Amino acid sequence: MKDFNKALSYSFLLLKYRARSKYEIEQRLKRKKYSPSVIKRIIQYLEENKFLNDREFAVSFTAAALTKGWGPQRVDFSLKNLGVAAEFIQEALENKGPFKDKLEALINQKISKCPGPRGYQKLLRFLTSRGFQYQDIILVLQKTGLAKGDFFKRLNKARSESC
Repeated sequence: MKDFNKALSYSFLLLKYRARSKYEIEQRLKRKKYSPSVIKRIIQYLEENKFLNDREFAVSFTAAALTKGWGPQRVDFSLKNLGVAAEFIQEALENKGPFKDKLEALINQKISKCPGPRGYQKLLRFLTSRGFQYQDIILVLQKTGLAKGDFFKRLNKARSESC
């Protein structure tokens, strides 16, 4: 019983700072060398009392990642690493509208800092590293009018110069 109370107290300490996934709590308790039976009881207690919910965690994590400027691929990868089930990840990423809005905002913010053909290449690298898909980036660039005319020629020219 003493181990249970200590483990529960530690779990609440972790949850005080931010929401956590079931997998994260399990791993942190294992790291503290609590027995599997205690860990199982802690997880069960936290889920029954609604302190732990992977579905809600995925939604809140996605919203927080969006404010950081992360794209859907990076959010998906991060949630998988945090042990969230694929169905919860899909639910959290269903509405891609906010991601496209964030992508457009990032493009408008960064485009002035990236002049010339190499700048477009740098912009594409930046956005793909943030977790946005290439085809989504191109669509938004075309929508904003930044990818018209000789955009692809300049991009290919920059690629050939850098090789």
